[in-house]
Amino acid sequence: MHGDVRSEHTESEEAMSKTTRQTRVDESRRRWRIPPPLLRDAGDPGPEGLQILEELPTELGGLLWKSLRSVVLWAQVPPSDRSDLFDPEAGERRRAEILLAVPEGEEELASLLEDLSMVLFHPVHADPPTIGIACMRVATWAEGKGHRRTGLEFLQAAALSCPADPRFALAIVRSARDLAHYSRAEAWFFRAVGLARQCRDWDSYVRAYLAHGKMMLRKGSFPAARRSVLKALRRSTRQGLAETRAMALHELFVIEDNMGRPEAAQRHALEALEAYGPNHVELPLLVHDLGCFWLQQGRFSDAFQVVQEVVPQIPHHLRAIALGTLARAAGGSGRTPEFENTRRELTHHADGPGVAEAWVEVARGALALGKLDEARSAVHRAEQLARERHEGKIRFLAEAVRESIAAEERALGARRGTPTAADAGLQEGSPESTQVLRLLRERVVGGAPGCAPGGPPPNAGAWTCVLPRRQELGPMYPPLSAIGSPGALMPVAASSWIPVGEEKPQAGRRARAMTRATTRLMRMTEPRIRRVPGGSRIASLRPATLNLWSFHLHNPT
Repeated sequence: MHGDVRSEHTESEEAMSKTTRQTRVDESRRRWRIPPPLLRDAGDPGPEGLQILEELPTELGGLLWKSLRSVVLWAQVPPSDRSDLFDPEAGERRRAEILLAVPEGEEELASLLEDLSMVLFHPVHADPPTIGIACMRVATWAEGKGHRRTGLEFLQAAALSCPADPRFALAIVRSARDLAHYSRAEAWFFRAVGLARQCRDWDSYVRAYLAHGKMMLRKGSFPAARRSVLKALRRSTRQGLAETRAMALHELFVIEDNMGRPEAAQRHALEALEAYGPNHVELPLLVHDLGCFWLQQGRFSDAFQVVQEVVPQIPHHLRAIALGTLARAAGGSGRTPEFENTRRELTHHADGPGVAEAWVEVARGALALGKLDEARSAVHRAEQLARERHEGKIRFLAEAVRESIAAEERALGARRGTPTAADAGLQEGSPESTQVLRLLRERVVGGAPGCAPGGPPPNAGAWTCVLPRRQELGPMYPPLSAIGSPGALMPVAASSWIPVGEEKPQAGRRARAMTRATTRLMRMTEPRIRRVPGGSRIASLRPATLNLWSFHLHNPT
């Protein structure tokens, strides 16, 4: 009897173990199951692609809509059933429509639409990658013309044409996020992650999580944003993806700063600086971020000088944020004409990602100048845009500025028309801002006056950098430091240069020396400069790289 009981108990355990294993397998499969593509939001009226006709109510819009519908239908039908999909004369009719509807000067668009018409001429033999790339290029054309919803529709057609390519799905995540279509962006995010994991495309995998983290940050969900970015950081570190690791560290710095953790934010900022390396293409954005950090410290004149220098270098889709920063800096430093010009330029900027935040910054600048009516108008516009785009963080900031306006009214405008006290004595700019401007002109604009880009000024002589002792350090400023190969120069102060040593030590010794020098340079505020007969304590220096301190412009993921 005891044997029967033991046998029944053993069979029961085996059954439970088998059920548990099967459940784990099912959960694993369910976890990485690729969701179907979401082509429309729940509240979108009419057939797919109708937004093209809303943005382009012309013959060209009708042609684009029909081309999109043909590609979507072709992509959704299995290849074995495509032979009788379209009328035999449909291709010739489409070619005639292209000749009539595409305006002069748009030959490239006409060529792309000809490529898309191949699904009508040869539905069985049309090449999916060719169709997908043509759809992507049409989307780029549409976004360049300001027709962002049309671009999103053609991105979706590209993803349907190449359903196994995660890069097309990732492009939709970014476009839908920027249009505040968050449900669609979320659905395509999970699809991009699943496809990237399936084909082991870890670069797209990491960028998808970075895009999702940026979306969560805009919505004000900081814990969710941090989880996504941490996952991107771990994967990029594991796979040795240096660029995306730097982007993840930068994004993590932004999130920690928003969550009120300055120590962690500074640590991630320094790590991102090291990961980016010198001569990175993101220099104008980093200069802007440095200006934003100075705004937080109340150094409005310094921020105005550096941000004004880089605004023309900022990509167009991020320029609204830079204009908002410039307006706040101008208002805080008492520059009324510059504030008005910047506000007027932002008025003509099309609504999009970052525009609501820019108007919050305009409101802050107007408040600093005592222009309460303009501040209220800017806050109202920011709240309206943030409500339309479901950006909870911006609505919170706008409400805080609104309360400040009310407090200013109660105080009877004590600072009306004058610069803020925090900016007193900084109207001409500090040595730090002058140093940043000189560095920017050498590395971005094209060289310091009187010398070739990257070369020493005339009669520079031999200069060396003597690091200050720890007790001599003043307040911690964002460091301007990097280190590299012989033959390069680094500006340390407004009128000083560091030379490169003539000697060439062994590679290992030089690398250790550069590592130690980098660590020390990152902790200094401003070095003391001495002229010496020749040589230097530091073997070699490359042009300095800026520390990142703000959360406005970074990582176009």
